Amino acid sequence: MKTVALSRLGYEDLSPTNIVALSLHWAAGNRTLYRGEGRPDNMLFYTVSGTRAYSQEDCAPFDVGPGDLMLMPAGSRYTSTVTSAGGTDGYCLQFMLRDESGAPCRLEERVQVLMRDEDGRVRQLMDKLLGASMQRGSSLRLKELLIRLLEDLCRQPAGEGTELYPAIRHMETHLQSPADAEELAALCHMSLSTFARRFRALTGEPPAAYHRRLRLEKSRELLESGLCSVEQAAFALGFYDKAHFSRCFQAHFGIKPGAARR
Repeated sequence: MKTVALSRLGYEDLSPTNIVALSLHWAAGNRTLYRGEGRPDNMLFYTVSGTRAYSQEDCAPFDVGPGDLMLMPAGSRYTSTVTSAGGTDGYCLQFMLRDESGAPCRLEERVQVLMRDEDGRVRQLMDKLLGASMQRGSSLRLKELLIRLLEDLCRQPAGEGTELYPAIRHMETHLQSPADAEELAALCHMSLSTFARRFRALTGEPPAAYHRRLRLEKSRELLESGLCSVEQAAFALGFYDKAHFSRCFQAHFGIKPGAARR
């Protein structure tokens, strides 16, 4: 079975299927155990109230609480125990992933906390998924909402990169023109020098080079689709002219843009 990292979902031609969202309560001491082949499907679990303890092979045990969004990939083997006296309430979102040929795919990640929902945005999205799941004939709406959630998750950096997420997201969603460094620093509430230093430490390259690479990678995708000429790809990604675009493209990929066009 093909496996794919969560961070690569935005680059793969995959479709979520068999989507089910439920709001459930588990009593104190309730224990969930997956052994053998592990989970048969992927699950995202959002804790509304209460606490749980998780353990899995070769990993330290950990606890989750309200606002935590968990990932339990298909095939994962773990034990989950409700540790709060009043039990646990949460949203369960089950789904499968299939490639363009219909074959099932598996997420590479282990059982883990993906993020803490600080502003309630994820809960609002989970509420919408729950509502759509309870309606007849809502499969397209379910897919739309789940893809939106997965898109956010696969772009969400962890650890020390979290404070740079606003700038990274801005660059990913504004590929039509070069990014302004001062604007990016302001999005992260940093001085320009602090932003530049932290960004390079995280990504290994300056913000301008990082954004140019994103634009060039998107341009190659457009060229390989056969829908764009070299001039059209250069214009769509905000390069000065065809000659400038061609020089940047060849320096990055080692081939001329025309060679990438289907």
